[in-house]
Amino acid sequence: MLMPEVLSPSSLNTFFKCPRRWLYEHQGKSGVVVDEGAILFGKVVHSTIEEYFRKVPETPTIDEIEKIAQEVFERNGRLVEDKKRFNKICRNFIEFEINRVRSWKRYKPLLVEEKLKGGGFVGVIDFYGEETVIDWKTGNHSLSADSDILRQGKIYEMILRENQRPVKRIIFYSLENKTIVPFPQVSDGWIYREVERMKDMVEKDQFPANWSRMCRYCPFQLDCSFEGECYWRMVDE
Repeated sequence: MLMPEVLSPSSLNTFFKCPRRWLYEHQGKSGVVVDEGAILFGKVVHSTIEEYFRKVPETPTIDEIEKIAQEVFERNGRLVEDKKRFNKICRNFIEFEINRVRSWKRYKPLLVEEKLKGGGFVGVIDFYGEETVIDWKTGNHSLSADSDILRQGKIYEMILRENQRPVKRIIFYSLENKTIVPFPQVSDGWIYREVERMKDMVEKDQFPANWSRMCRYCPFQLDCSFEGECYWRMVDE
């Protein structure tokens, strides 16, 4: 098994959550159909925010922020089942943006949902402006500066730096709970050591399954459970 030429934050995080799942994804297995409602919900939220920033003026008034955000969220809300939760995220996003417009010199971001490569990594930047990265989180859990967040934030910083975009601050914002997690200082060496740790396991074909409550959402749960089992045999006639 060979390492990918470029790594995304999600690929690196998937590997350390469950190397077996990463292996199946890397092999291109199709898996089984699982509830993808949460994935669709997150995609709609991100595309709605992207649409908002395409439409909002450079220096909007508070009324313009509210009006444009409500319009795009209301229209795209038809694509999700949980309308109540989607409306809550809309309100929290508007509140966040009203607070931001009052304190930032330049309101509109330079990059929105931009896919960039650099330093052996690839990632999609939700928001970049004023030398700040904002990553919108749609999960209904409280955020903390865990290893997933550290890997994601550091890779974003390195990608932007490679593309001549300096980063002074990285913010992870939960649109569900209005939780803001500033990104702590992490060295380049730390993320490279994480990559080397992954590379070493891949080269040694070490892909253990990390069983957890999240297994029920994994499309490869049957492959994993029955790997190596044989329930029939071919009989020569």
